[in-house]
Amino acid sequence: MYSKLFKTILFPIMELYKGTCIMRFIKFLDKTQWWKLDQLESLQNKLLRSLIRHAYENVPYYYRVMKK
Repeated sequence: MYSKLFKTILFPIMELYKGTCIMRFIKFLDKTQWWKLDQLESLQNKLLRSLIRHAYENVPYYYRVMKK
C-alpha cells in the first residue's frame, strides 16, 4: 500500500516541487524493457546521433575534430 501511495501521490507531488521528470523516464523504461533487439538498437543509434550532433554543435574541440 505504501508503495502505491508513494508512486501515485507523493512522488508526483515531489517531482512538481523539485521540477524533475523521473516518472516520465520510469514510464519510458517500463515500456522499452519489452522491445525487440532491433527496436532497441534503433533507439540507441538515434540517441547516439543526437549526442554526436550536440557535441559537434556545442563543444569546440569536437567541432574541430569532426571537421578534419
